[in-house]
Amino acid sequence: MLYSPSANIAFAHFPKNAGTSVFEWMTGLLPDAFHLDPGNPHLPVAAGLAILAAEEPRPRWQTPLPPRAAETVRIFGVVRDPFEAMVSLFEFWNRGCYRPQSFDAATGPVRPPMQMAAHEGSFFKFVDAAVRNNQFPLYEHFFDFEGPAWPRTRLIDFPNLEQGLQLVCDEFGLNPPSSLPRSNAAKSRERSLEDYRREIGPMVIFVRNYFRWYYEFGYRIAVGRETGAPSQAA
Repeated sequence: MLYSPSANIAFAHFPKNAGTSVFEWMTGLLPDAFHLDPGNPHLPVAAGLAILAAEEPRPRWQTPLPPRAAETVRIFGVVRDPFEAMVSLFEFWNRGCYRPQSFDAATGPVRPPMQMAAHEGSFFKFVDAAVRNNQFPLYEHFFDFEGPAWPRTRLIDFPNLEQGLQLVCDEFGLNPPSSLPRSNAAKSRERSLEDYRREIGPMVIFVRNYFRWYYEFGYRIAVGRETGAPSQAA
C-alpha cells in the first residue's frame, strides 16, 4: 500500500488496475507518500494495517505517523471486471513485463505457473492456474471486506476512473488530477475479450464462481460506476 502520513490516506494497489497511474499522481500530490512494504507494491489492506499498527521504523521517511493511524487511515483502490483484469495481466506478462521469482543455475529463470503460462502464450493454462489453483487474488480478500478499515475504504470503478477518483478526492479532501498518466498499458489495439472467452471454453463457469463476490456485490459499490451490471465472464 502507498501511504501518506500527512493526509493519513492509503492507496491499495490491486494488480493491473491503473495502479501505476494513480501512484504517479498521488506521489506528485503527496510527496511524503511511501510504500508500507517497499518490496511489495501490491500489499493487501490487512497487511498494510498491521504495519501501521506496529509503527515499524521507516529510516528513509521522517514524517511521523498520525496517532492511531491504523484505526483512522482512509483507503481507496480501483476495481474492474476480474476477467478483464486477468486478460490485462496475461498480456502484460506475455510481453515479458515481469521478473522471475528465482533463478536456477541449471534450468534458468523459475516462474510460477501463471507467469509460465503467460510466457508460453497459453491463456487457458493461465486461467487454470489463476482460478482453479487459486493463484489470482480476490478483491474481497485484498481489500479486507468487512475488516476494520472497510467503512473508510472506497473502491473506484476502473472504466470511470477519473470520475470516481474525483468523487473520492472530494470526500477525502484531496486535489483531483486534471488527467491521469497512462502507465503500463498495453499497446494500442482492439482487445477482444470474447476471443479469450472462447479460448477457455467451459472454464468461464469457474471464473464466474471464483469471482462471485465482485459479480454479485463488489461492482455495485464501485465509486463512479455507471448504471448496469458488468459484462461478467460467463
